[in-house]
Amino acid sequence: MRNLSRALALTTALVLATLALPASAETLRECFIRCSGTPLVTYTVLTTWGGCCSPNPDFPNNCPAGSEPIPISWNKMRCVS
Repeated sequence: MRNLSRALALTTALVLATLALPASAETLRECFIRCSGTPLVTYTVLTTWGGCCSPNPDFPNNCPAGSEPIPISWNKMRCVS
């Protein structure tokens, strides 16, 4: 019984460790974007980290005329401004 408990605990630890790994920067994930100005407008696109948070992002500008897109997060990880 003790060996079964240890095996189960080890399996659980390995599964949790795998789930905790961050996504690769080349993986398509959700990029959350806010438009400058008012009223507050937000949208999301699927892109890589570089397409969302890099100094030269590559995502469509779906903001209303006169406002600029501001990337906020990729894969729920905040972009550094």
